[in-house]
Amino acid sequence: MILNPSFGLAEALAEALDARDGYTAGHSLRVAEYAEAIAREIDVPLAETETIRLAAWLHDVGKIGIPDAVLLKPGPLTAEEFGLIKLHPQIGRRILERAHGFESILDAVELHHENYNGTGYPYGLAGEVIPLAARVIRVADAFDAMTTHRSYRPAFSAETAADVILAGSGADYDPKCAWALLRILRRHGNRAPSPGAAFGGLLPAGTPALQLTA
Repeated sequence: MILNPSFGLAEALAEALDARDGYTAGHSLRVAEYAEAIAREIDVPLAETETIRLAAWLHDVGKIGIPDAVLLKPGPLTAEEFGLIKLHPQIGRRILERAHGFESILDAVELHHENYNGTGYPYGLAGEVIPLAARVIRVADAFDAMTTHRSYRPAFSAETAADVILAGSGADYDPKCAWALLRILRRHGNRAPSPGAAFGGLLPAGTPALQLTA
């Protein structure tokens, strides 16, 4: 693993975000792992897979700019509160623009809530106009959100979460990425790795580790 100033900043930002919300502690790391596995499954080149993993690790960094009363609210959000949450991809881009070394992940961080059918945010982009990295992260992020226990609902099983994602294939999610997740889970008995699993926990034995760079 390459330890450089950008890596150190990325790690600090991800850990600061996770520390704010006990329910989502480890979310950034898990989404990065799922995104890496999906990228490899669809034969994304190694260098681009590395970029996707870094973007996934920092996809929610903009939530640092969301008030605790909204981010940590134990129940459903009001429309106004959800409007604040929807600002986090653009806030994340602005944060990373001020730091050196993150140019390659800015679009993925900003666009990871765009839906394949154009109903997402912040810009309502659709299809392959949305960068591949953002489409991969959209699936990985949704899968982890569904399989994480929250105060207002229990965690879904990996199999149920995959079914929900497949039902949204072509609408919320890129079908190629949705089906890639399903294939990965089927190979692993419809189980997700335990929280805190190392990068590559969904990958075949002997898969070379990536070098995390920024």
